[in-house]
Amino acid sequence: MKEISSRIKAQRKELKLSQKKLADLVGVTTSAISQWEREETTPKGENLMSLASALGCSVEWLAGERQQSVDCEYIDIPFFDDIKASAGYGCLCENENFYSISLPKKIFRYCNITNLVAITSHGNSMEPVLTHESLLVIDTNVGHIHDGSMYVVRQDELIRVKLVSLSTKGLVLQSYNKNYPEEIYENYSDIEILGKVVWYSSLCF
Repeated sequence: MKEISSRIKAQRKELKLSQKKLADLVGVTTSAISQWEREETTPKGENLMSLASALGCSVEWLAGERQQSVDCEYIDIPFFDDIKASAGYGCLCENENFYSISLPKKIFRYCNITNLVAITSHGNSMEPVLTHESLLVIDTNVGHIHDGSMYVVRQDELIRVKLVSLSTKGLVLQSYNKNYPEEIYENYSDIEILGKVVWYSSLCF
């Protein structure tokens, strides 16, 4: 679709994002961004939603269904600054004081806003997608696990952010950083899924 490919490229350049940076924000390869911009493939499903979020536009506008609005309504999301979801082997959660941060409402149009909370990441196991101190917005209303999606989990007193999937062997926790081995838990009754990561930013906050 020529419309969507040209809009991806134009919006990326407007935000002064390289293809690699946009790929990191969306959670895909640089090659995927290049293919989308060259009309070789088209982003769909969660990739389309993540792409729209990273570019700060609506899915409908990106797909050419409507004009982009210059108006932007913001929502306040509880931000638990003291909670660090470890992108590594674990980080203790001690205090849960929070204040609110404002983000564009259109980013979360498919979420129940009352279920959203924001925290930060800690460590390097999710690099290059998440860097140390990345801002994460999670949807705490977890129905079922979407294999391979990013979740925040509590393991005893440790809070972690990982790619989560279910297999015949049990619960699988994975990192983007290949220096961290895959973790498989046959018995995962002590692991609580706190929420699905629906948006993130690696900019410093």
